[in-house]
Amino acid sequence: MAAAILATVALARPTPRARVAMGPGETTVSGRVDVLAADAEVAVDGVARVDVEPDPGVARVTGRGGDPVGNTFLVAGGSAVAGALAAVAVLEGSAVISYGGRPGERITAGEAWSAPTAAAAAPRHDEPVADTVSDLRAQVVALQAELDQARQEADGAKLAGAIANGQLANVQGQPAVWPTDVPAALRPEAYEADVRAAVASIPGAKVTDVDCSEYPCLALVTLSTDGDVDALGPQLDGVSKSLRSGPWNGIKDLAVTVGQAVDANDDGPGGSVVLGIGAGASVSPDVLQRTKYRLDTLMTDAASAQHDAQNP
Repeated sequence: MAAAILATVALARPTPRARVAMGPGETTVSGRVDVLAADAEVAVDGVARVDVEPDPGVARVTGRGGDPVGNTFLVAGGSAVAGALAAVAVLEGSAVISYGGRPGERITAGEAWSAPTAAAAAPRHDEPVADTVSDLRAQVVALQAELDQARQEADGAKLAGAIANGQLANVQGQPAVWPTDVPAALRPEAYEADVRAAVASIPGAKVTDVDCSEYPCLALVTLSTDGDVDALGPQLDGVSKSLRSGPWNGIKDLAVTVGQAVDANDDGPGGSVVLGIGAGASVSPDVLQRTKYRLDTLMTDAASAQHDAQNP
């Protein structure tokens, strides 16, 4: 028997348009907004600057205290008296102007519209509407220039960030994932056990950290003394030698990275040496760079902590 499958599709409801009754003044409107002024309506989809002139003969009530009535509210002018639409300039997107019963006129970003009778009916400071439109167009050009400048600065910041990241990567290297063919002796469990066994033969030495979060594993070995700190170096050198000749012997293309950080006491003989050792097989130059950075960071932190402990 054939099975019937019923699929239910939920349709997202579009965001409702806001309706705004404007008083006299200039206001920048953003989003999906219907601007009402006297016998005109402007349907904005984007960003537009709307210029409304006084028209005391027409009133639109928004509610007590300017509260919205339905989805209509007052955004400019400070009173409930709507004005006569004088001019519209679109900064982004588009706007459709319905004026005086005429068919809607659509303008897009960078274009401006003026009411045919605005200059005669409600002049602004004795300035003709043509000047108002010119001013709005100039503002559009200026705002677009500011937008272009902001975009250029943002692009410049992204480029600077990319350069900085590239410089940082040259110093730090990129974290390396663990290869699938790593010899068993260099895997985390065996690596740590072998390093600890090699260190156990040195009196006073101890493994203070093992980091296998990236390939290859790294280990820190610390040895302190109250005597000649320079004498500690040769003792720790024996750790890497015993590992090379012991559990790591015979590993093809073995690469061992070793570093030492020496910290002497401020007020007398003694101090500590921190040995960092990492071992991998068939590692690339990038992995070697990353391993050196990791060792330097771990050894510096360990030496600093040891110094602080000995010199409170």
